[in-house]
Amino acid sequence: MKLESVYNERVIERGEDYLDNVKSCIKIGDFLFAEVRGGSLYKTKVNLKTLEGECSCPYEHNCKHAVAAYLYHKKGRSNNADEFLLHLKNLSKEELIKLVESMLPEKPELIKKYSFRKKTDFNTFVDDFINSFSISEIENIEDNLDCLNFEQLLKILDYTYKNEDSINDSLSENFNRDGYYEDEEDILGDFQFTIKEELIKRIGSQEQLVIVLKNGYMSEEITGNAEQFFKYKEIVRKYFSKEQYLRFLLKCKNPDLSEIKENMTKDAQIPILMLPKDSIELGEKLAEYLDNDDLRFIVAYQKDDANGIIKHFNSFANLKKYYLVQPHHIVKILSKTKKIPETIARQLFRKEYFESYSVQNIRFLVNNINEKEFILNNADFDSEFSKLKAVIVRLKELRYDSRLFFKKKELLDRKHWTQIIEVLNFARQSFGDKFVEELIRIHKSQFITSSTLKYNLKKEGISIQNIRGELNVEIR
Repeated sequence: MKLESVYNERVIERGEDYLDNVKSCIKIGDFLFAEVRGGSLYKTKVNLKTLEGECSCPYEHNCKHAVAAYLYHKKGRSNNADEFLLHLKNLSKEELIKLVESMLPEKPELIKKYSFRKKTDFNTFVDDFINSFSISEIENIEDNLDCLNFEQLLKILDYTYKNEDSINDSLSENFNRDGYYEDEEDILGDFQFTIKEELIKRIGSQEQLVIVLKNGYMSEEITGNAEQFFKYKEIVRKYFSKEQYLRFLLKCKNPDLSEIKENMTKDAQIPILMLPKDSIELGEKLAEYLDNDDLRFIVAYQKDDANGIIKHFNSFANLKKYYLVQPHHIVKILSKTKKIPETIARQLFRKEYFESYSVQNIRFLVNNINEKEFILNNADFDSEFSKLKAVIVRLKELRYDSRLFFKKKELLDRKHWTQIIEVLNFARQSFGDKFVEELIRIHKSQFITSSTLKYNLKKEGISIQNIRGELNVEIR
């Protein structure tokens, strides 16, 4: 599984920028648990098998914080809690006490937590919290979740949802007064996320599940943990809408395919097509059962199966509307084969995809297209020149006079001076100094105004002077 098959290019780029914002990251089993600094300190969980991420940030799912945590782990910077837990099991009681004692100066919160628990009556704690709601009390609850029973946790969650507006107003006033408030903060949302996570762990009976379902605040969490509640699926079905129940079934390991079909609605396409992200095997079975080519395409995409993508490529036009597939990843998969049908290459070689394509992507696509005009009309002249070079090379193979390409006005428009120098050097190597001089005169406006460009061109042996509106060009 690769990041590109779960996250779009922009999210991955932003996650890379957030790598140094990872405050902590530990691996426990097949999951990463990280704290990543954004507008707030967000708690992020990443499934190492599927790469799906959950986060306490406003986006909640598959965000830049999850990408940052995963990349942090891949660089070997996470801590393996499995090894540490095994080490603790082998310590004697005296060694454990000594270890904790050595931690206390740097971890005073351990004593704070112990002292708080000792003096707190948890029988009245929830009522006191509701009557005197504050940020500090939120922190106390989060630190002492294991001291609260199922009913108390549910009461807290119910209170926060029923009083959401007044609580947020109160939090906002506190933050604004103290000068700490940021738009990206979501203290209440983070708190609700924590309570719901704990409640999911606590649901151990049919009766408790019914209470949560009636409550109505946790349908997404029930769905996200469908396998845990699969034995109660008839109860879940009673309280969920058709669409909600379908999503629940799709999260189960081995659902009844006929039941999935029975609960499909006109809005069911997206959850069905997202299934292979979680389970390729179930996606394959359902694709055959429903005879659904769109789903077959998604399965091939998730499996990096070039032949499957080619066979069902007619689905691409529909799927790209929903951003369920990334063109650059499709090209990367297809490039495993040396040749693809030109009709497919044409659908992928589009200006709107250029930004996400690598030079290798561009080269592969143009090498599978044999019409010069199509390539010229669909090349993005605003893109970096390293990509356009691949286009020029192919056009020359198709017997196109590539000097015409260089003369196009849009080639140098809005390009940084470093890109312009790269264009001129390439043209100089290909066609000589006289052609470069001709180019400079054709794109005259680019060279009159930029002193930085002229200064750096001089280092390349190209001297340009503007004498009363006329360019004097000398090339050595």
